[in-house]
Amino acid sequence: MDKKVALVTGSGRRLGRQIAIALAEAGFDIVVNYNQSKNEAIKTLQRIKELGRDAIAVKADITKSAQVKRMVEKAMEKFGQIDVLVNNAAIFPKPVKFWEITDEL
Repeated sequence: MDKKVALVTGSGRRLGRQIAIALAEAGFDIVVNYNQSKNEAIKTLQRIKELGRDAIAVKADITKSAQVKRMVEKAMEKFGQIDVLVNNAAIFPKPVKFWEITDEL
């Protein structure tokens, strides 16, 4: 069987969700990563399954290496491979104008 698997960080909502769904439409099974948006991640997971693809949702804070390792382990247990990694996750610490962005932000 020629399956393809994508792990998309931050794919519970916004752009990450759209990327995960587009990859599912293209024939990928998906690892839906979320940190704080569990309900949205479940909706993303359901949509992917409606498209006939397999998917799992994994909570992991990608700033914590132990959680990233556990996420990858869960992906490998479920699918046995990861073919594509989309590093989409982002944080929004506070609203700021583009020209006011600092290195710290």
